[in-house]
Amino acid sequence: MKRLAGLLLFLAACHAESPPPAATGAESYPKRCSSCALEAGPLHACGITRWCPNCRRDAASGHRCERTTYCKTCRAETGKGHVCGKTTLCLSPLCMLNGWPVDRGPNHVCGKSVFCPDCKVDAGLDHSCRAKTWFCPRCEVEASEAHRCDLSRFCSACSSERAVRGSPHLCGRTRFCPECGDDRPLVHAHAKGS
Repeated sequence: MKRLAGLLLFLAACHAESPPPAATGAESYPKRCSSCALEAGPLHACGITRWCPNCRRDAASGHRCERTTYCKTCRAETGKGHVCGKTTLCLSPLCMLNGWPVDRGPNHVCGKSVFCPDCKVDAGLDHSCRAKTWFCPRCEVEASEAHRCDLSRFCSACSSERAVRGSPHLCGRTRFCPECGDDRPLVHAHAKGS
């Protein structure tokens, strides 16, 4: 859990986003919407948003005062790390970042993954942008291109996959071979079938 909190803090520091500015009195909001007769701000969408008097801005379902913001493009309330068209709001207490709700991608598992705005993928505890890893929702671990469910796990020390069972993994000397299903030397040949 401490590792997840650390990852969340890291992503927050790298991708700190502040909510859009609240409407000021000079803009004279809220106004009455002529279609739905609700109080509305500049981002109002009938049937989707309502005016939040505390935040002084439009808000959608799932709104948390001063913690979430409305994305007009996605037509939804969003949290930290939002990427239009890729993420949705996660309101689970396991996925809060210092009290702020975070956004989740399609492979999100509460308490085990967060969305990496740089790579635009769900990320596990051992996520590496450099190694282009992603979160495997079936195994609930970080994975690389060579990942095979139930056979390999990502080694954050050497940024490669390692076998779950079988030959011992030696960082920098062996890596998981999907064809062999085991850790093998970095350079090895496969027998050609006849």
